[in-house]
Amino acid sequence: RCLSDWSSDVCSSDLSTDAFTQWNEMLDSLSAEGLEVPNQIMQTFNLMAGVEAYTLGSGGTFATTGGARAMKVTAWRAAYGGVLQNGGKPLSMAEFGAESRQTLGETTPIPKVVGADTSYPLINVRVAPPPAATPGTIELAYYTPLTNNATSGDTLTLPPGWNSLLEWNLAKHLYSRYPSPSRRELIWAMAQEKKDALKSQNAMQSPAPVPSAPQGQ
Repeated sequence: RCLSDWSSDVCSSDLSTDAFTQWNEMLDSLSAEGLEVPNQIMQTFNLMAGVEAYTLGSGGTFATTGGARAMKVTAWRAAYGGVLQNGGKPLSMAEFGAESRQTLGETTPIPKVVGADTSYPLINVRVAPPPAATPGTIELAYYTPLTNNATSGDTLTLPPGWNSLLEWNLAKHLYSRYPSPSRRELIWAMAQEKKDALKSQNAMQSPAPVPSAPQGQ
């Protein structure tokens, strides 16, 4: 819809062209923010005996599904013999360096700690201690960027709430070229409201525990 001109839902050709030009830039911006990205992937990889350093992405030692570009690893878990053994959030490389101390010559089938950065185009992944001669597997949860559109006629399939998010934020993105002073406050407020709603939804935080009532009440 043409939110910069509420008199009609029919966009002019100039507005349609400008909107498409700004569209992919907006998708890249939303991808960089991370919390709004619906492209969450969980993928299992084989650990290699004695190998501590891996790369995640298209052409990496951990090759992503469909050659997708991994932007950030959000969780990991390791299994041996098909049984889940360990897992958690990946550490930053600085944290990994501090936590990956090990006994000289120590190896384990699955890692005790995992570190990952956000390098481009391949993410660096580190495991410690080094995998043993018969290592297990590691499952990584990571997100990928929103796919840019090739044409303005592309059909999009998005999760609930995304249509409104993109509609209002595109209107904000185009405002400098198509100002509507009477609608500016509404556009800014709705763009932020829709973004905040999806941030809350996709943060995947556990609900806060309900405090116990004092004894005797």
